[in-house]
Amino acid sequence: SACNAYDAPINAAHKSGVIQDEALAHERAALFFRELGDEAKTSRHLAIAHQLYLDWGAAAKSSQLQTQYSTMVSKARKRRSFQDYMIRRSASVSPKLEIG
Repeated sequence: SACNAYDAPINAAHKSGVIQDEALAHERAALFFRELGDEAKTSRHLAIAHQLYLDWGAAAKSSQLQTQYSTMVSKARKRRSFQDYMIRRSASVSPKLEIG
């Protein structure tokens, strides 16, 4: 289904360690779920995208999400499920080897 179509790019970006792509995939998923009226999934994906943009160092993008969706991001960040997800995510990130 279309709802599950966002899982593949999120997981692929996570596995490859490309944090900016993972953040973007979560942001796009949030917009999709917003169109469906699913506030819980919208806020969860926005909060994750917000945190990933912060982790990547994209302060302006993170600030934009916080400003535009402040209530949703703040609510989701307080949920235990968000905190647990970010802990599991951090534990499963493999550092990307840079050659250059």
